[in-house]
Amino acid sequence: HFLILRPELVALRPAGQAPDADLNELAGIVKDKIFQGDSVLVLVGLDSGYEIGVRVPASRGSQAGMPGTGTRVGLGLHRDDSLVVPEAAA
Repeated sequence: HFLILRPELVALRPAGQAPDADLNELAGIVKDKIFQGDSVLVLVGLDSGYEIGVRVPASRGSQAGMPGTGTRVGLGLHRDDSLVVPEAAA
């Protein structure tokens, strides 16, 4: 199966934050940050070995709490924004 997601719908969360019943949660390590004008693409290496891109607005407020490379983070994806498809349909 594959998880289909939009990078701007994934939320960066502090590692170890209390679970949220409305979110599908993953964890990993920040591998890189790519500044793209009005947003930053944060590449997170998941514990499973896969990598996910998370798009964060490039505002002063969001940059203040931006985790550094090598930081362990949680990722939250609202259950309504999560789409899982069988491998054969991908």
